[in-house]
Amino acid sequence: MRILAIYIEHDEPEATKRLEIDVSREAGYWQFSRLLASAHLDEIRILGESLSAIGVARTLVIAGRFKKTRALGRPAPALRQTGDEAYPRSAPFIFINPRPDPDAFA
Repeated sequence: MRILAIYIEHDEPEATKRLEIDVSREAGYWQFSRLLASAHLDEIRILGESLSAIGVARTLVIAGRFKKTRALGRPAPALRQTGDEAYPRSAPFIFINPRPDPDAFA
């Protein structure tokens, strides 16, 4: 049960990073939570291998109540795509593709 985190850190806004995380284990929960809470994280898009993986990611995002203050003059999110869920409701920076994408893990 894997998720793919595609993210941008504010100290390197031109570099998109990718991290595959196994959320079927507790270590994956912690790794994902630490990534979401990172002070360097600017925005993140999450793809899931299955509906279960997406459910785990969504649960951790909602339970964590993560927030960021968006800098003035900062461009609109670059990773968000049509149909993505966006969190938190005000000033979203976490985007979840609600449809499984197993091809992203091939």
